[in-house]
Amino acid sequence: MRQKITKDTVSEGFSVTMALVDLVPVVFFWLSAIRAGQRFHSTLFMLGAGVRFLSGTVKVLWKLMVAVSR
Repeated sequence: MRQKITKDTVSEGFSVTMALVDLVPVVFFWLSAIRAGQRFHSTLFMLGAGVRFLSGTVKVLWKLMVAVSR
């Protein structure tokens, strides 16, 4: 049985400030991954880092949407 996400199922502790603070490690990870990828010349490493960056960005965007919708 799928559970729908409603205003009652999402925690009330989300704020725009928290979502933006959660963006900081995502950006730092991406910058360090670019630096490491240039050093190692590894396409697979960069692909994995890109996927991780996108997943972190999507999580931050979800938190922003929840915070703004309240």
